Amino acid sequence: MKKILLFFVGVLTLGVTARAADGDVFTVDRYFTYTVISEAEHTVSLSYYKNSSFSPSSIIIPSEVTNNSVKYAVTEIGERAFYNNTNNTVLGTVLIPNSVTIIGDEAFRSCTKLENMRIPNSVTKIGNMAFFGCPLKSVTIPESVTEIGVGAFSNKYLQEINVSEGNTAYVVVDDILYTKDMALLLQCPTSKTTYNVPNSVTEIRDYAFYECSKLTSITIPNSVTIIGNDAFYGCSELTSMAIPNSVTEIGYRAFYWCMKLTSIVIPSSVTIIGDYAFGYCAALTSVTLPNSLAAISYGMFWSCHSLTTVTIPESVISIGGYAFRSCGKLATVNCYAVNPPGVGIYAFDGVNIFDVALHVVPKAIAAYLNAEVWQYFNIDSNLSGIEDIEADGSDAPVEYFNLNGVRVNGEALTPGLYIKRQGGKATKVLVK
Repeated sequence: MKKILLFFVGVLTLGVTARAADGDVFTVDRYFTYTVISEAEHTVSLSYYKNSSFSPSSIIIPSEVTNNSVKYAVTEIGERAFYNNTNNTVLGTVLIPNSVTIIGDEAFRSCTKLENMRIPNSVTKIGNMAFFGCPLKSVTIPESVTEIGVGAFSNKYLQEINVSEGNTAYVVVDDILYTKDMALLLQCPTSKTTYNVPNSVTEIRDYAFYECSKLTSITIPNSVTIIGNDAFYGCSELTSMAIPNSVTEIGYRAFYWCMKLTSIVIPSSVTIIGDYAFGYCAALTSVTLPNSLAAISYGMFWSCHSLTTVTIPESVISIGGYAFRSCGKLATVNCYAVNPPGVGIYAFDGVNIFDVALHVVPKAIAAYLNAEVWQYFNIDSNLSGIEDIEADGSDAPVEYFNLNGVRVNGEALTPGLYIKRQGGKATKVLVK
């Protein structure tokens, strides 16, 4: 009797299909990998698409898939699902089913042949950089969408953005995508040549004018407080920029590769400037940084080949690595900081600092003559901390100081290194 009962239980056990758990992964047709979102609701995310040299140029994403005899609805296209696949350059058309509600971060990023794509009216969220770098010329956002991440459609071919009439979260005005309240400027098509940002805008978001290579001028109102990461990246025809005194933050690479930008005024309201903010602004000749700034960020002026003059305020305490790398024409640095700012790795790489005139306030000269990196500049003390001093030093008395800044008798110098000051100029002198 026991043997018969055990056999019966065993048969029942073999007849039960193993249930998947949330987070389980399975593959269908060798190419599509899915992750279970909810086993209870039978929903999955398309989490990975495996390309090969035989991959088709057009893909239809299924609305439903089956695994172990269980049907699952495809409700999400997961983060980086089609990004960074070896052959993603062949993908030209994607058909997204009405079952999908979320398109994840970077889902189709850098699918460099993807020109045809329709977002179904089931989608509520489009993630950060979801279609970044895809050569989409036109995008239509359905009324169902309530959330769009930064740089979702940024690419140099974008000509047109449309929002369905019933959408309650977003609007297009003057061809530019905004939140419905016009507070956030999200995306500008690359065909724009000039633009006046409306005074309702408080933030120019990341990638908003990314590679708008025809943009020659733009006016930013006093309502704007944040200029986001890569906001004007690659605006290669932009020649000047007046940042209003409402702006407090300029993001990472905000003006990177603005090759024709010759001047920029940074107001004292700005407290943060991101890394590489003005990198490769090859026409920029001079810049004055505001006294609200505590640090010159990493690579801030990397490869600004025409930069000749920089004015550093008293507030700056550090200069990031590579900040002025390859600024080969840099000739003058006016530094009002009493304490020499710390200098990061390769901050002045590619600059002949022995020939760069470093103007500092008189009471700081001894500190600069002893400071790492700064001591190799051509230092003088013609800054008063208020305004530049111009003086004829030829008739001024000669004074000598030790390296601690203490004045010594020039008639009785013992062998060693001293600071010689005459008028507004100071030099190091070696007495043997």
